[in-house]
Amino acid sequence: MESQKVLAAAFEMHAHELGFNTIAIAQAKAHIRGRRFGYIGAAIGFMSAYVAISYSLIMGDTTLGEAGLYYGSVAALFGLSCGVITVLVKKSSSPS
Repeated sequence: MESQKVLAAAFEMHAHELGFNTIAIAQAKAHIRGRRFGYIGAAIGFMSAYVAISYSLIMGDTTLGEAGLYYGSVAALFGLSCGVITVLVKKSSSPS
């Protein structure tokens, strides 16, 4: 509290104007946590699909051509998911 008063005096402001906006800080942390969970979920889904396609290819259930098509589709969906997560987080964090 003393350091806040000293800073307020140095900047010729009232001490209460230097207070932290705890609501904004909590919202920022929630956005970061949500974005992190979204990316982690997308990465886990991507890795699971990659392992499943690889397993199917090793067992001979799919051809190389089909596996390539599946890998490409999964990668495209992963990129699209990350893009959607980014857009939604930016949209929800922008001031209204």
